[in-house]
Amino acid sequence: MIFSIGLLVGKTSSQNQVRHHSHQAFYRLAVTQYLSHVFAQPDRLLHIQAYLLLAMHAIYSPSTERIISIASATMRYCIMAQLHLADAEPSPPLDVATRIRVQMRRRVFWSAYTLDRAVSTMFDLPFSVPDYQITVKMYANVDEMDLEATCGTSFPLDPYPDTPRLTSVSAAIHVVYCRRIQSEILNTTLHRDFSAQFDGLSHWRLRVLQKLHRWRALCHQYADKRSKNFTSSEWLHMIYNYSLAMLYQPTKTTVTGPAGDWTVKSCVQACLIFRKFQRETPITELWLGLIAQFKCGVALLYCFFATPPHLRTAAYQLPDTSEAVRACSIILAVLAERWPQSKCLRDAFDILAREIPLFESSIDVEVLGSRKMRQESADALKALMVQLEIIVVHRNTLRMINEMAQDEFPRPPPEGARPKTQAVARADTTAQPVEEDSPSWRTSITGDMFQPITPHFFQSNISDLGAEVFDYAMLGFPGEFDLFDG
Repeated sequence: MIFSIGLLVGKTSSQNQVRHHSHQAFYRLAVTQYLSHVFAQPDRLLHIQAYLLLAMHAIYSPSTERIISIASATMRYCIMAQLHLADAEPSPPLDVATRIRVQMRRRVFWSAYTLDRAVSTMFDLPFSVPDYQITVKMYANVDEMDLEATCGTSFPLDPYPDTPRLTSVSAAIHVVYCRRIQSEILNTTLHRDFSAQFDGLSHWRLRVLQKLHRWRALCHQYADKRSKNFTSSEWLHMIYNYSLAMLYQPTKTTVTGPAGDWTVKSCVQACLIFRKFQRETPITELWLGLIAQFKCGVALLYCFFATPPHLRTAAYQLPDTSEAVRACSIILAVLAERWPQSKCLRDAFDILAREIPLFESSIDVEVLGSRKMRQESADALKALMVQLEIIVVHRNTLRMINEMAQDEFPRPPPEGARPKTQAVARADTTAQPVEEDSPSWRTSITGDMFQPITPHFFQSNISDLGAEVFDYAMLGFPGEFDLFDG
C-alpha cells in the first residue's frame, strides 16, 4: 500500500501508463492479499492504521464517495476502539512499552480526527463524532525517533505545555488545532436553525476570528521554513484561508457585508498559494485539494455576481483578484489532465469565469439594465450539474452555481433607497441574542478544549465585545505575503 501511495504522490504524466498501472497493481495486491491478514490480528490499533493507509490512498485518488466513506469508517472504528476517551487509556504507573502505546493511540486517533474534519468541512457533512464527546489528550510534540527514549525517562503522558519546539510532528499538531476551530464553525453552520437565526449574528464569528488569528500568529513557531510541503508556513496559511472561507459563506443577503469582503480576500489568497505549490511540488495533486480550489473559485466569482459594483469594497479592486481567477482556472485544467473525471469542474468554472465580469462600473450596469447569464452558458452549466453534485457535494457551492446560472445579476436599489451599510448591519446585531445563543455553545465545550501546545491560546473573553465596536481592520487580513519569492 505504501508503494502504491508513493507512486500516486509522485508527479506522473498522462503518457506514463506503466507507472499508473504499477500503483494500481500494488494497491490491488495490498487489498486482496494482505489486508485480510492485518484484520485477522486482534490489535484494533493496527486495524485503524490500515484504515488510515487506505484513506491516504483515497485522498490521492479521484473518488469523492470513497474518501467520504473511508474517512467515516476510520473514525467510527476509532470510536469503537474507544480511542477518543481519556479514561480508556491504561492507568499509571506505566512501563515504557505501555507509554509508547498510549502515545501511538493518541497519534492514530488525532490523525483520524484530522481526516474526518477535513472531509466533513470539505463537503459540508456532519462529523462522525462531536467534539464535546472527545476527552483524549493530544499526543506529545516529540520526534518519532526520540519517542522511546523520552518515554523511558520521567516523561509525562501529556505534551509539554510550556515548551514550544519544532519537531517532525509540530506542524501536524498545529493543523489539528485548526481542524478543531473548523469543527466549531461547521458545528454552527450545520445547525438546523442556522439560516433563520444565526447566519446574521456576528458574535460567534468574532469569537472564531480571534481563535484563527491566534492560530495563524503561532504558525511560524511550528512550520518548517525549509519545507515546500504540508509543513511549510505557506501551506498553513492556505489552511487559514480555507477556514475564513468556511466562516463567511456569502448569500445574496450577506454578501455586501463582511461575508463578501473576507470571502474575496481568503479565496484569492487560497488560489494563489495553491497555484504556487502546484508549480513547485506534486503534493497539490490531492482530490480534496481539487474540491477546495473549485469551491474557492466559485465563491470568489459569486461575490462579484451578487455584489453590485457600487457596493464593492477595495478588496474587489485588488489586481490579485483577476490573477486568482486565472490561477484557479489553470489549477483545475492541470488536475483535469491527471483525473479526467474532474473535467466537469474545469468546464463549469470556465463557464462561470467567462460570464461573471470582475470589473464593471455602476454606469455600465445602469446602461445594460437587468441581465442574466447567457442562455447557452446556463444550459451548459445545467448539463454539468449532475456530475458536479456527485463530485462536489458541498451544498453552498452548488447553490451559488445554480444562482449564477439562473438568477439575474443584482441591480442597484431604486433612487432614494439607500443600502444598509456594513456599520449599520453590524450595529443591528447588538439587538440580536448574545453569543451564548449560538448553536455551537449548546453542543460543545469551550475554553480549554481548544488549548494548544502554547498555554492560554484561546482564552480570550470577548463576550462583552459588541459587534459595532469590533475593529475588523485590527485583525488585518493575515495570509497576504509575497507569493512569488524566488
